[in-house]
Amino acid sequence: MNVMRVVILGVLGLVFFAAVLSSNVLLAADQTVMDAEYAADTAEEAELHEEITAELRAELEGQVDVDQTEYPIEISSEELVSDAISSEHVQSEIEANLERLYAYLHGEADELRLEVDATPVKTGIVESVDDNIDELELADVADQFEGLAPEDLEMDPAVVVPEMAENESQFLHHRERFEEQMKDRIQEESPYPMTDEQAEQAYEQRRDEIRSEMHDKLNQQIDQAVEEGAIEPAFEPPVRTIGTAWVDAMTGAVEYQEYTAQIDGAMESVRTAAVEELETRLDEELPDTIDLTEEIGEEQVRSMETAQTATTTADTLTLVLPILGLVTAGVVAYLFPTSTAAIVVGLLSALVGGVGLVAASVGGSTVADTIASADGPEPVLRFVELLLDGLFGLLTWQSGALLVIGLGLMGLGVAIRRDLLDAGLE
Repeated sequence: MNVMRVVILGVLGLVFFAAVLSSNVLLAADQTVMDAEYAADTAEEAELHEEITAELRAELEGQVDVDQTEYPIEISSEELVSDAISSEHVQSEIEANLERLYAYLHGEADELRLEVDATPVKTGIVESVDDNIDELELADVADQFEGLAPEDLEMDPAVVVPEMAENESQFLHHRERFEEQMKDRIQEESPYPMTDEQAEQAYEQRRDEIRSEMHDKLNQQIDQAVEEGAIEPAFEPPVRTIGTAWVDAMTGAVEYQEYTAQIDGAMESVRTAAVEELETRLDEELPDTIDLTEEIGEEQVRSMETAQTATTTADTLTLVLPILGLVTAGVVAYLFPTSTAAIVVGLLSALVGGVGLVAASVGGSTVADTIASADGPEPVLRFVELLLDGLFGLLTWQSGALLVIGLGLMGLGVAIRRDLLDAGLE
């Protein structure tokens, strides 16, 4: 073999070695860390969605306030958010965003757009409120009528309003107490002594006036509460209905059946208003779609663009380099004796396999040590570890296969040279 053929064989060998070595790494990466489906499966195995679910719940609890003024129900923000944000929904959003991310990196999308569909979360919160809204009692809104009764009366409407709705005996008891206290007040204000019959007549004469005064005070009190934000506008009509029903009941304008009917209707309106108010507030504070890419800064954008360029280049090389390696091997087989081609290609393949095995072993050990000493959420670290373990694991299998194939080709070439196989192969 002359010098020129040696040089040609050397150049072809270097090209083959570089092509196969790079292909070995790129093919392993293409099937693992650069594959969206593999990344999604790895995220599920690492239970990454559980960690993100917990973080989302914690963040959303601070945004969804269900205090008794705005959302008068016996359920906490934590319970609402826990019911609304399911790990299944979070997992589906993770998979969808991984698909978008990898589509961008592989050049299948012009823009990177990461987003979260918040509609199921909002719907879940509203449904949870709706499921628990029956727990809302008249006593939860009756404190709005504190101070409504005429001065000097030993009566707290915040207590009396719900008690009168419990049963007819309570209704009559509180009305009688009110009438007796009003008659006592009339007697005290009279310039001359009055008999019980005279006090009764005087009360009957002033009953409409007393009712009108209490209505005026009720309306003023509710108007002020709405203006100051103590009562949400959505709750104002039913609260006013409840207060009006109580005033009419105390002053004899309505009886027990009509009183309870008005109270029940108003409470149903309060429950409906609570759900509608929550829906409105959620629409104002939480968009249907949360755009995560808005939080990415310019430096991160440039990094993602660089990553996209690198990934698309790697995609091209993943297709080109294996073909280049096969073509180079074919040229070697065409230009040189079969035994020489088999030995050279086999030697270089085995060398690539050996390098790959060493790289996979060292890389896996390094990753394990780095993960062990790293700080961060355990599922996130577990995800990174599993992702890279998959890469190094596949690289190990591919390198092992190359090593075996290389040794086999070398054995074939030696056998041909020693005429152990048909010499016509030369």
